[in-house]
Amino acid sequence: VMVENVTLVSGLNYFTAESVLLGDINGDNYINVIDISSMASKFGTMSGNANFDFLADLNCDGKVDILDISIIVSRYGTSGESFGISISSSATTTE
Repeated sequence: VMVENVTLVSGLNYFTAESVLLGDINGDNYINVIDISSMASKFGTMSGNANFDFLADLNCDGKVDILDISIIVSRYGTSGESFGISISSSATTTE
């Protein structure tokens, strides 16, 4: 599960977690030309750049480069599992 920009507030917090298919940049559970096009628009970006997308950085090296392209091409046509879980957590504040 990949999560970005999570904020817990005082009280009960809910979120839904689903499996992540490596290379599925648009989140439709299938690797196709839409994902490759999305990756192409991020090609050359690095962590910290405004246009950087951590989902396009498939090898987690902080940049979207030819290595990421080779990974997504090798996974083209792959689909993921369809399942999800819901998790709740309680956050408290200290004063």
